[in-house]
Amino acid sequence: MQAPTIALDPPPSFTGHVECRMMGRMRVARLVATGRQLLRRTAEGIARCNRPRFELLRIRSGRGLLRHHLGEVVLGRDECILLDGREPVELTLFDAEVLWIDVPADAVERHLPDPQALVCMPLGDRSPWADGLRGVVDALHASPQPPEPFLLCESLCTALALASAPIEVRSTRHVRKTFLSLQRTLSDQASTCNVTASAIARAHGISLRYLHAIYSANGTSFGRELIRFRLEHARRLLLDPAEQGHSIDDIAWQCGFSDPSHFRRRFRDFYGVPPSAMRRGGSPGSA
Repeated sequence: MQAPTIALDPPPSFTGHVECRMMGRMRVARLVATGRQLLRRTAEGIARCNRPRFELLRIRSGRGLLRHHLGEVVLGRDECILLDGREPVELTLFDAEVLWIDVPADAVERHLPDPQALVCMPLGDRSPWADGLRGVVDALHASPQPPEPFLLCESLCTALALASAPIEVRSTRHVRKTFLSLQRTLSDQASTCNVTASAIARAHGISLRYLHAIYSANGTSFGRELIRFRLEHARRLLLDPAEQGHSIDDIAWQCGFSDPSHFRRRFRDFYGVPPSAMRRGGSPGSA
């Protein structure tokens, strides 16, 4: 089959079908994958995209396994998850039906103060707000001729904001102590490619939702801290004379980045210079 115009590209051997249509500035799709199917977004695919976007996926049946720069997420029936179209990911589907909505980044950012804190975090709990998000997604795909695409986009982003609202946690001494303990564990494991928020939460005997709430109460997010620890480790290696024999790609792998181009972009965004300039003795703001 011809590769459909959805965010993740299936290989030539993909078995199933895809239905796509535009709804104002959003692109909506229904993907049915037969058996075990792999979809991948590579650095080359990201470079072909001419507009920043987020993607909201809803698993209607079957299951999936999402691999990304923060680790792995198992997706079950009725799970919703937000992806960043500028990040490489792999999605393995098992006899799954997926509703897929491609949303312009500016629309999402108007409703969520920090969308990156929610990327790749499952939104499938049974709260009324999560049910509301699934209902909006289903309605978008069921509507053959939407009456007002702009309002539907606003409704989707509002439902996403409500479903992803964190638990309110006051920054007490206990919360601060738990946060510091989480940070120590994360610092120790950050360079492991398969470290996940779920694994860290289990190790500390708390729920995934409470972990994210603790990070939010301390003015940050799990994803932001994981990337920071990895980038700081990479900077130390780049400046270490003993590591000069290792390539920048090798250092990216050592620090938990599975995609070297993603590492380079993140490093430059964080430090203001590319890894090669840092290795030559560059400093933030010198390039």
